[in-house]
Amino acid sequence: MFKVKGLLCYGLSIVGMVTVVLAVSKAWAMTVNYAVARLTLVNLLRSNPKGALQYCRSVPGTFFDSVAAAIVTASMAQTQDLKMIQSATYPSYDAGGMAVGTAWKMLLGKAKLGVGMAWGAVAAAVAAKVGVVPLVIFAIMTLLALGWLFWSKMESERIMVLARHEILPEVDRVFVEGRYA
Repeated sequence: MFKVKGLLCYGLSIVGMVTVVLAVSKAWAMTVNYAVARLTLVNLLRSNPKGALQYCRSVPGTFFDSVAAAIVTASMAQTQDLKMIQSATYPSYDAGGMAVGTAWKMLLGKAKLGVGMAWGAVAAAVAAKVGVVPLVIFAIMTLLALGWLFWSKMESERIMVLARHEILPEVDRVFVEGRYA
């Protein structure tokens, strides 16, 4: 019976670790360098606005989704009036930002579940009097990964605010000047 409890504890810890690793890998794919992305996107908006839309669709789960939504909404407005374009792009950008925030919340929920499994395995191992040192190491690693995910989520939110103030006026300018044809 002793070995079965130990195997179950280690199995639970490994499942928790894998859950957190999957969440971190998805978050890693959703992470962009804002300075490079902003420079590239502004240059594309000024030279090739339709290419900017394709570029925005290349990295889902980031502020690019919001910018793409703003571009699509502004193109449907079919006007060059700045106030009309702004009244269309800002709400669509914000709605895209809410979708990105929801994706991050889902990732954090999965990671929290994994951390809970890892620490639950530690608690079960202590109760079953099984060696806990590797389990504590796994649990600490999952906790560090969860910390990185929280930091990445905050960085993503910061980037969303920056992009709203730095990139969205460029999107509006493209449609006011009639460069999106």
